[in-house]
Amino acid sequence: MNLLATDVSYIHDKAIAAGVLFHDWKDEKAEVIKKTMGKVTHKYIPGQLYLRELPCILGLLEKFNMVLDIILIDGYVRFDKNNPGLGMHLYNRINGITPIIGIAKNKYKHETIGIPVFRGNSKRPLIITSIGMDEKNAATAISEMHGPYKIPTMIKLADRESKSLCMK
Repeated sequence: MNLLATDVSYIHDKAIAAGVLFHDWKDEKAEVIKKTMGKVTHKYIPGQLYLRELPCILGLLEKFNMVLDIILIDGYVRFDKNNPGLGMHLYNRINGITPIIGIAKNKYKHETIGIPVFRGNSKRPLIITSIGMDEKNAATAISEMHGPYKIPTMIKLADRESKSLCMK
């Protein structure tokens, strides 16, 4: 299975997207790590993160010249039935070819969707949303990912890699 964890970080007017390719939910090491840099074209607007991050993630996907089975994003697939998040916008842009799992570290306002997943000793859950696959299966997969803490190892690696160019 080809699983891709993604994250986007910012420095000034630059956005850095990182993708971490792995093959099993329990993997603790990535097979491939790729990054891409682009310009920030939109200001931050709560609930409309896709305006900033979608172009970066699409550029990153072009670097992975393979069939991906699942893409994991840092954020929501949707906020409610009528309010799409980054994941839904990504899913639509790739024509629904690859399932998307949204892994949100914090609740968005008073959302009531998604499945809370408690990992490690964390008192605050990750909120899991998905499209293209059953949300319960997505939540189970995230709960079984490698790592003893709230944030799974591969998600943390994508975050760290996206920030690595920002630190230089």
